[in-house]
Amino acid sequence: MTEMQRRFCDAYLDGARYNATQAARLAGFAWPNKQGPRLMQHPEVGPAVEAEFLRRHPGVARMEAEWAEAKRREAVRSARNARRRERRRADKASRSVCQFD
Repeated sequence: MTEMQRRFCDAYLDGARYNATQAARLAGFAWPNKQGPRLMQHPEVGPAVEAEFLRRHPGVARMEAEWAEAKRREAVRSARNARRRERRRADKASRSVCQFD
């Protein structure tokens, strides 16, 4: 990572309040409107910013993990309920068939 990219990371997390354009301006880039958002997509800069953010705010990583687990449990529960509804419909349909002897 270059010195300018490091300055961008520091500016993004400190002075720019998570605004890529403002961080690029503070870091001294010539075209901050274009370079700021582009830097966040850079394969070294984006992950470095994210890693530093999580290092500074450890509770965020824990909250994201808890949210992901809750979404996983909800998906499992939803799939289980869908299977139950389908079985009930099939049972009801098989009982409602008229049988003449």
